[in-house]
Amino acid sequence: MVSHPHTPKIPKFPALKTKALAWPKNSAGHHLTTKVPLATSQQTLSSIRSYLTDHIDQFDTINYVYIITGSHRLVGILSIRELLKHPPETKVSSIMTKSNLLTARPDTLPNQLAHQAIKNSIKAVPVIDQHRTLIGVVPSDRIQTILQHETQQKLLNLAGVLPQDISHLSTLETPLLKSFISRLPWILVGLLGGLFVAQVINFFSPTLEQNLILAAFIPLVAYLANAVGTQTQTLFIRDLILNHQLNFTTYLLRQTLISTLIGLTCFASITLITTLFWSAPFLGTIIGISVFTSILIASYSALIIPHLISRLNHDPALGSGPFATIIQDLLSVIVYFLIANLFLAK
Repeated sequence: MVSHPHTPKIPKFPALKTKALAWPKNSAGHHLTTKVPLATSQQTLSSIRSYLTDHIDQFDTINYVYIITGSHRLVGILSIRELLKHPPETKVSSIMTKSNLLTARPDTLPNQLAHQAIKNSIKAVPVIDQHRTLIGVVPSDRIQTILQHETQQKLLNLAGVLPQDISHLSTLETPLLKSFISRLPWILVGLLGGLFVAQVINFFSPTLEQNLILAAFIPLVAYLANAVGTQTQTLFIRDLILNHQLNFTTYLLRQTLISTLIGLTCFASITLITTLFWSAPFLGTIIGISVFTSILIASYSALIIPHLISRLNHDPALGSGPFATIIQDLLSVIVYFLIANLFLAK
């Protein structure tokens, strides 16, 4: 190794805070590394360049140089781009980023850290304690791993598959019994829900016997409610993950407006089509109002159920998938026949 006698001594992390395993798995502290370049604000870029050249193999990430005080308090960040762009004699203090630093605490949830990093285009996130002492850095490869893990879990929850060991990346690699157990519960719930919906339809059998054509439109009403509910729920879960301070009341009002516009469009389309092809504007009115009402109810359930689950500190995606389908099917069928009975009784 080439010696640089004029290179200032570079501080190192305290020994007591070098073990990421001391932090819980579901925390930023578990994912950090301490193998990152450090510097002080009074160093020159020349000394830092020499230090990086001599110790490059010791770092897990070199996207940034972290500027700290003698007590290891984080005071700034210097990107590699800035390090190479300015003259060698430039002092770190004159070009380092001092304000609006994106940092995390060791107990920060990994998915929150990862989404903030993506949102702010940050390649690595420094982890500090309550005194702004630098504990370590969550590098870009760990951020990508966190996002991949979260995406896989969300897909499983959205599909109604119970959480399983994420190390089994392929269904072919997952033990048969484990796959069976992880998928069966929501299927059984769906089975019971479907039987209950059948009972509801049977309850309204007198109405169907007198107006058999109503049965032909049950799939249409259920599908449109499910489609809008699924769209609303998917967007809400995504927004809830990206913004944990989401104002639910404002969000609910906005989605109500959007669902109302969609419902009115479907109402007008159904009324027009049934009038042209079946010469039954009265039937079109019943179906149109049913679809409009079902869409609004599906939107509300798609928002309220994940919101309540989130408030209970569970994954909001658990309230979607098969569970949401059962609720929306049931509500749309009940609404459809109640409205049909109301109109036909006149």
